[in-house]
Amino acid sequence: PGRSAERAERLRRLAQEMGYRRNWRAQAFSRCKTHAVGLFHAHTAWIHEGTMGEIAGGFTCGMHDHGYHVVIVPYDETGEWTELLHDGRLDGIAFSHYLPDDAREAVEKSRLPRVLLMDKTIATWPCAVTDDEGGAYIATRRLIELGHKRIDMYLHDSIRKHFSVEDRHAGYEKAMKEAGLADAI
Repeated sequence: PGRSAERAERLRRLAQEMGYRRNWRAQAFSRCKTHAVGLFHAHTAWIHEGTMGEIAGGFTCGMHDHGYHVVIVPYDETGEWTELLHDGRLDGIAFSHYLPDDAREAVEKSRLPRVLLMDKTIATWPCAVTDDEGGAYIATRRLIELGHKRIDMYLHDSIRKHFSVEDRHAGYEKAMKEAGLADAI
């Protein structure tokens, strides 16, 4: 055991003296792993707007904690982005928001591990979503507990249609009905 440690130390010293640096490509090739995960988006603004920016940031930090880097994969209608799925650069891919049908088909053909972020529209894919209905329910119940009787749920016209909006509205309505305030909706 002592000899092995001495030999390893000598090799490290020689490598340092010679200016050796690890080669990412060689490691990825020999291990068949890049330690890179794609974060797909169909519209550049979506990955930076509202809560999606926080989700993308949280996803990136979480992947980093597990030894992975995140590669942004922007969708284009010509399909050039699909090269990332097939050339071995990615170990998996995550999707935020809208997923065009051709993109879904390409990902399924790639057989890469995949996850939907804040989306549950593809029942056969794993997804990571928040409990929007439960959150809205708890928030509405809290307002009722504080004595409020007239509680509205406001949605700006610019809000895109998304299941989370419907879930939040369902949580709000459930709390209002339980409190006997359904007429105030």
